[in-house]
Amino acid sequence: MFKTVKYDLGFPDRFQNLKHARGYMAAFITDYNAHHRHSGLKYYTPNQAHDGTHHQVREQRQATLDNYYKQNPERFRSRPVAAALPTRAGINYENNPKLPQTA
Repeated sequence: MFKTVKYDLGFPDRFQNLKHARGYMAAFITDYNAHHRHSGLKYYTPNQAHDGTHHQVREQRQATLDNYYKQNPERFRSRPVAAALPTRAGINYENNPKLPQTA
């Protein structure tokens, strides 16, 4: 997450004080969770995944795909299907093999 924050275009060169840093981070995380579509979540936002609105978003995506498919079926091998939210997302799964420690 540090690299994501640091490389954001709005990241200041310096924070004026601790209150400024906390305010910036609170706003960044709120915006990130509400608007950033994550590839690991099939391009749903974290808020959509947690509050259940991903169902409505998927229906809307499917309607758009169906409409485009209806207008241009020759561009597809088969009817496109909107991706569902993955059943599991993360970077540190319990069943991942542990990497060897190196010196």
